[in-house]
Amino acid sequence: EIEVVRVAGANRELVVANDNAGPNELCASISADVPAGDFEIVVFESGRDRPMAYSLDFHLAQDISGAGDFNGAFLATGDDRYTLNLEQEANVRLTTGGPEGWPGDTTMTLSQGENEIAANDNAGGTACSIINQRLMPGAYALRVGGADGAALDAYTLNLDLGAPGALCGDGLREAPEECEDGNLINGDGCDAICSLERFNLIRGREVRTSRFAAGAQDIFEFESEGPGTVLIQTGDGEGGCPADVDTTVTVRQVLDAGVRRQVGEDDNGGVGDCSRIEVDVEAGQFVIEVSDVGGDDQVAAYVLDFELRQRLVVDRPSPGAFVADGSDLYSVRVDFGGPYRIETSDGAGGCPGDTGLSVHRADGEALGQANGGGIGACAAIDLLLGRGEYLVEVQGNGEPLAGYFVEAIRITDCGNDALDADEECDDGNRRNGDGCSANCRLE
Repeated sequence: EIEVVRVAGANRELVVANDNAGPNELCASISADVPAGDFEIVVFESGRDRPMAYSLDFHLAQDISGAGDFNGAFLATGDDRYTLNLEQEANVRLTTGGPEGWPGDTTMTLSQGENEIAANDNAGGTACSIINQRLMPGAYALRVGGADGAALDAYTLNLDLGAPGALCGDGLREAPEECEDGNLINGDGCDAICSLERFNLIRGREVRTSRFAAGAQDIFEFESEGPGTVLIQTGDGEGGCPADVDTTVTVRQVLDAGVRRQVGEDDNGGVGDCSRIEVDVEAGQFVIEVSDVGGDDQVAAYVLDFELRQRLVVDRPSPGAFVADGSDLYSVRVDFGGPYRIETSDGAGGCPGDTGLSVHRADGEALGQANGGGIGACAAIDLLLGRGEYLVEVQGNGEPLAGYFVEAIRITDCGNDALDADEECDDGNRRNGDGCSANCRLE
């Protein structure tokens, strides 16, 4: 006979008992649902009057067919078993984890009958496990254990059931997947939710919508042609921060041999738990790393707002370059109000290629734009500017430009060898470095 007894301190409660219901009339078998708790299985011979030899076949499994989170734990060399019953085809994602990230090194095996369907040990470079599988209707069994038989005091098993369709990791790219590399590994360019991980920022101002898996991060690369200021914000694209999103943004300069030097970092400097960072950069290659605080949670959607403002000094040509569809953004400070001409050129009296430019106040108000008007296919625009900060954006009308110069020229009588109003000096030329600068300021 078999008895299952629930034990709670000194209290013992009989849950179920059976006699003569096994493979033959002398053996016993029990199949019953039990609540959470501690139990004893008591086996004895009917009449309790003689010794005997027997074997016990024991199977305990938790039904997870309803999806969601399920708590588990096991001793050394132990495991947990689960049953999953599907009434219709579904994309099934099984993940082990915990509230603080990865509680321990787990393994998972999914099977149907005697056939193993999928197994996973370390997913995405973590100690936890992920199985992503498209399953047909039927009954399935899942085993969760510790790597090398290790014990695990507590963990959480998450089951996500999705409608049939795109399945990340199956090697077939389908909408809404951004990429598909046939695995669920983060850090290889396509993360565990089939979202791209690396992006090139090629314009002075860009807005990007992205997402990333738990344990993953997005990396945005950009180049500064000269000294400038980069402003980076995460949010929802509408002035807020998405619910349940907590980002960290780190800016690093890429040095020789791939060494990366951190130049700035921000956690909650933006709206809510989103990030905002403004940092000065020198000429060079840079990366922006966007991740979840702690690295444990998936970020389903966020918006990156990027702005790189290179410095443009009045009457001093500044070099630039961009790839196809790219642009450069410059910040110029005007100390003396009056007429100004902003133009592109090759720096030697010619034009290197087709350019266009636009001018804005620092608050974004548009002041004018030009697509031509300069030397050859280069752009030029004449504006009356007051004191303050302005933004100049140069682009190639969709075409790349390997090199050009942009200059904000103050239109004055400077250089006529006569000291006029607002001039500190006038030596008859507009050259820097000779004691009287190109805008007639003492050096």
